[in-house]
Amino acid sequence: MEGRLLRRDAVGGVTLSRYGDVALLVALTGPDVARHTFTHDTELRLTEVTNPQCLNWS
Repeated sequence: MEGRLLRRDAVGGVTLSRYGDVALLVALTGPDVARHTFTHDTELRLTEVTNPQCLNWS
């Protein structure tokens, strides 16, 4: 189930959450347009997070 969810905060900022197969979060873009991406393995475990500066955590 792929999709996206928009959330608006109290001051009008919008956060976009993008979901991939099986409703796992694959990207999050905040009101400041900073985008984080999320990678999962075949067992649906979070394996890596990449921030807007392309730094990775695993």
